[in-house]
Order: sequence, then C-alpha cells, then structure tokens
Amino acid sequence: MMTSAASIGQNSTTEGSLEPSSSTKSDTDTSTSTASAATTADGMSPPISSPATTGQASGESTATSTATQQSPINSEQTTSTMQTTETTEASESDCAGVEGGTAYVNKCGFCVKGTTGIDYTYGLDDCNVCNGTNACVGCDGIAWSGLKRDQCGRCLAESNANFDKPCDIALNGIFPLLLDSQASKHILSLAVANPSEVSEFTVRNCWLQDSLSTKYNGAAVKENETAIRLSIDQVLQNGMELSVHCIMNNKEYNFPENVLVTNFEQAVKQSGASPSIVSLGSDLSSILVSFDQKLASKYFTAAPYCLLVNGTALPALRSGDDTSYVTCDLSSIASNGTIQLRAVRGQEMHDATINFQVPLDILIQDKRPVLTSAHFSDDLTSLLLNFDENVQVVGDECMRIFSSETRRMLGALPSCSIRGATIVLTFGQNATLAPSNRIDIDLTLVERFTRNSPPSSYPSTITAETQIPGNSSASLVPQTTFVSTPSPTYFTTEIKMPSIVMTPKLHIDAPQKLTLCQQHITIDVRRVFGDGGRPLAYTWTISSLKSVSSALSSLVSSMHGRSLTIPRSMLENSTEYEITVKACNFIAQCSETLTMPVSVSLDATSFDVRIRGLTSPVVPSKRLNAVADPTFEKCGQTHLLPPSDVTYSWLVDNVRVDSGSTLRIPAFQFVVGQTVVVRVEAQYTDSETNMTYTAAAVSQLRVSAEPLIAAADGMTRSINEAYDLVIDYSPSSD
Repeated sequence: MMTSAASIGQNSTTEGSLEPSSSTKSDTDTSTSTASAATTADGMSPPISSPATTGQASGESTATSTATQQSPINSEQTTSTMQTTETTEASESDCAGVEGGTAYVNKCGFCVKGTTGIDYTYGLDDCNVCNGTNACVGCDGIAWSGLKRDQCGRCLAESNANFDKPCDIALNGIFPLLLDSQASKHILSLAVANPSEVSEFTVRNCWLQDSLSTKYNGAAVKENETAIRLSIDQVLQNGMELSVHCIMNNKEYNFPENVLVTNFEQAVKQSGASPSIVSLGSDLSSILVSFDQKLASKYFTAAPYCLLVNGTALPALRSGDDTSYVTCDLSSIASNGTIQLRAVRGQEMHDATINFQVPLDILIQDKRPVLTSAHFSDDLTSLLLNFDENVQVVGDECMRIFSSETRRMLGALPSCSIRGATIVLTFGQNATLAPSNRIDIDLTLVERFTRNSPPSSYPSTITAETQIPGNSSASLVPQTTFVSTPSPTYFTTEIKMPSIVMTPKLHIDAPQKLTLCQQHITIDVRRVFGDGGRPLAYTWTISSLKSVSSALSSLVSSMHGRSLTIPRSMLENSTEYEITVKACNFIAQCSETLTMPVSVSLDATSFDVRIRGLTSPVVPSKRLNAVADPTFEKCGQTHLLPPSDVTYSWLVDNVRVDSGSTLRIPAFQFVVGQTVVVRVEAQYTDSETNMTYTAAAVSQLRVSAEPLIAAADGMTRSINEAYDLVIDYSPSSD
C-alpha cells in the first residue's frame, strides 16, 4: 500500500505521476533545494529533500551520480532510480543536512534512508506510482491481478465467462401475508436467497404497491444474506391487496405473493362451534369453529391452532381453502366439564385473538353412540348408518335425528328401521341424496333415545333454522342448525359407496332398418337394472362411415332420457349408422356401451324366408319335415304370401331335391356323425310393382346317435301251462 506523504519543497522533478512542487526549481547543471518544515499527513516529519546549500565556491566541481535502488512492490523487484547530488567537498551534507550522510532523495522527491528512518519506497502506492491511488489493485486486493467486480458484485476477470452474468435473487416468501388495518406500523420479513457465486447483495429500498400503482414506502434493512426487514409506518386501508417490491443488486424485484390488509378485530370473531357438546374419548372429539369473515388460506403461512384459556395449545385444521372454518382437536382432553376455547386462524392473528376473541364454552361429557360409517346399500335403495353400539330409534323419532336439509334429500315418505347397531334409512320417491352430499345427524338425540331419555322439550317438527354460511362441497364440514330451545347439534359426515358397487344393465329395443315409408326411428331402453329406483343419466351417440351432419349429432347428444327418436329427414338414404347408448346411476357407475346398427334403405319393401321344423341335432330314425316361411314387408307392414305366389328350390348338401314349400326327408337317410346342410331359395314377384325379390335361408343339422330302445312283445297274453312261453324282442332299435 502507498505510504501517506505530504508534498514538500524539493530540488528535483518527480517521475511518473508526481507533480513538481511550486517551490522546486530544477536545472541540468546545478541543483538547489530548500528543505520544507511541513509535516506529513501521517504525522511524521516529512522526509528532507536535497541538502540545503547557499551556493558553491568558485572552482568547485559538482558531480551528479545516479543511484539504483530495488523496491519490493507486489512481490516483484521494481527498479527505481533515485537521484542524488554529491559534491567533491568533504564537508558536503546529504539531503537530511548530515555532513557525509547517506540520505538521498527518492523517486517521489522525498529524502529517505540515512538518518531519516524513512524507507526508500516512501510516497509510492502498490502500483509503484507516486502519490497514486492503487488503481492497479484488483478486487482481490492484489496489484495487477486484473480482477474487477461486475454488476452483481462478483470479483472476476473480465475474460471470465461468468463476468456480468445475470445474478437474480431468489424470492423465498413473505411473513406475514396479513396486515392489520387498525395498526399504524407494519413489519414484514422478506426471505431471499442469493445464487451461490454471489457473496452478498445490496438493498436500496422496498415498498408496497396497490392495484393503482400507489406506492407505500418503508424502511428496508438487510438483516443477513437471506432476510430483509421492511417497516411501513402508516395506516393501510382495509381490504387492499398489495404487492411487495424491492430494489436489490440494482434491479427491481416483485415478490410473487401479495399481502392483504384486513381488520384483525373483525377477522377473529367467532360465529359459533359445532358441536358444542363433545363426548369424551369418542371418535367425534373435535369441533368445528366458524368465523364471520372469510379469508383465503393462501394468506396464512402457518397452520391454525386452538387455545384453552389456560394457554394450552391444541392442534387444528382448516377446511379446504375456506378459512372461515377451523376444526379443533379435543382428543387430548381427559376430563369432563366445560372448557373455554379460542381458535387462532393463523400465527399472524395470535395477539388479536387473545385481545378481541370471546372464548367459546364447550361441554365435555361421557361417551355417546359413535357413528362409524354411512354408506349406500348394495341395491342403492337405502342408506345404512352404522354405530359402535346398538341404538334405539323407532317410529317418528328416526326422522327427527336428521336435519331438515337431510330430510329433503331423502325423498317423499322415507322410512327407518333398526337392525342392532345399524339404522336402515329407505329412500322415498324422488330422493336426491348422492355420494357428493353430506348428512346431518343429531348424535345427542340418538344417545338420548338409546338411553331411554327422549327430550320432551324437542318439537316434533323443526320450524325455524339458520345454517352457518359455508361451501356446501367442503369435505367433512359440520354445520350448526339453530332451532327452538334446546338446540340440536348436528354432526355432518360423508357417505361412502356400497360394499358391492352396482353398475346398470340395459336391454334395448330398436329396429335395425329404416325405410322410406317410416317418418322416424325410435330406440327405447326397455329394461333397466342397477338404477337404485332413480332415473339414469343416458348418453347417446351416432356415427357413420359417411359424414354425420352437425344437426344430427347435436340432436342425439342432447338426449339424456331412455328413449331416442330421430326424424327420417335427418338421415341419409342408403347409409349405415351406429347408435350407442350408455347409462350412469346416481353413484356415477355406468353401464357398458351398447351399439345398435341402423340402416336407411331406399327400398320400402323387403322379402325374407326362414326354415321352420328343423332343429339340430337329429337322429337317423326320424323323418324330417322342413317348411319354408316367406315374409314380405312393405312400408313397415308384414304381408302373408300365398304359397302359389312364391317359388322354391330346396337343396340338401348342395343337391337340388324339391321345389315345393315343404321338404320331406324320410328316415334313415343320414348316418350318425354326418352334418347336413339344408338350403331353401325363394323367389317372389310383387304384383303391384312387378318387382321380383329373392331370399335364401340355410339350416345346418348334426346327426346324432339315438339311445338304445328295447321292445318286448308276447305272442299272447295268457297261455296254457303245457305250452312254451315265447317273447319277441324284434321291435327293439338303436
């Protein structure tokens, strides 16, 4: 490093960047200097320049010599030329005024060495520059290293690939995300993280900003390399959502989370708890606390918890994204009695909860019947409520244990029956209860009925009710219903699927051909199984190898009933269509997709023939009679054809054998194991149109062995004992 020095009078011109003193005068032949009495900047007496002389006697000879000194700068030897002046007189003094002394003036014009006690490098910086600023020293503190700090503060050579490489700061979060609108000072902790190659970062300022780009400036303090403390000293308006901005490393950053300003006093107010009576040690040892104000869960950075008035903390959970409900776990409470409970929505609201929230009174009592499950029966016609002990709820009492909302979903005139520890709730007509719904059960009432102490003050009909507002689709959200005193407390549970999931099965009645005589085609689902007594949701589709019009596709896809009707005008002539149907029941179980081919024909008539009287297998001993049965359909009507109007041709194993309407084959024409193919070809001419139609039918017969039949016959029924008995077995056959 450079030794600090003040400029003094000197008799030589300095080298490098050293400026000549105004009191210095140089000449190539003679040198004259006057020592300055000034003091150096570091408090030392300044080194003396050349020796003070008032003149030189005539005839004196002056010799000028150059002394070369080695200066250790940056661990290298740098040659410095020091100018000294000597006289031939023995009495000449050095620059320190010492006769015969060895002090001399160095490169920077300072009197060094000798009796001065000053090193010869005095006045030089680390770059060997007189009175320099160490301009050659890199950011690593080493001269001539060539290292510089880039825009992100990294100490690198400019040739390094990482020099001026982007060094974005990672934004790791904000706490808290909720600010009290009644507070005049807000403190936020901003978590950040630098990339590994950046040793530090700078923070110029941070602020909050609303949707109108109004800034709320604060004081930002860098606590360490991973955290910034932001203080906002002003009241913020309730309901504002503010973004957080900071300028770090000369770049503006916008944190991904926003903070919400809300009234903490209002936010911690409870509207009720369900249930207000909890059975000790039961599976229902939790309560749902509801709040007046909804706040999205994204603004809470920690889990909720519940507090007893003695300071004991209890675990809690939120119900989905709706933080207006907090479920407190009371399973750790081991004694009966009334407890006072506060629910803390989040760590941000701990102090506000203590200051403003009125504790809830919760009664802890002995164990009551526990509802272990609720699921649909296998045939989907009833709901099975299973308890951990036998229950006694009969007659009208059964429907009183459910809330009015649950009763509405059970349909018209539902019924109850008891099977030990199970209540069987059979649905009425037009029931709507589905797996996505929840049922509300007053377990306290179940307990009282089971313990043979029905509450006489309960009304037989609930006349007034108000439910806590909430998301009806929220999972496991108990609800409190307020009725005339005493108020029942309902437990809400989800409904499980049946043990055997039933899928619908369909039977379709559909024509396979549509002629020009028909105005429309109708496909009906005739028989249905697995619907649970409720309408199914049907899905119909239509396709073809040819294009299907958008109007036809829209018509078919819009149908969701068990019958589909398509006008003839929307179908193309000479086109094969495939119509599919699938049905789903109310538990989202669906049938197989059934496919029905339907053809549209230009011809309004059809001729067909069938073979009657032949059934495989046959035996050789039986005579066969085959009858041709022709049918002629015209415009959807079937006409009986006189036999004389149809000509036939019968073939047995491709051999033409007859031309009548009936084929008779005598017995014993075939052998066991033979396969016989009988074919009839029919031809009919319509007298009205003079058009001829042909049709054919084939029947394949397998000849099988018949069982052995033993037949015995006597010559006479009675004979004299003098005659021989004769029995005839010749009628036997095989």
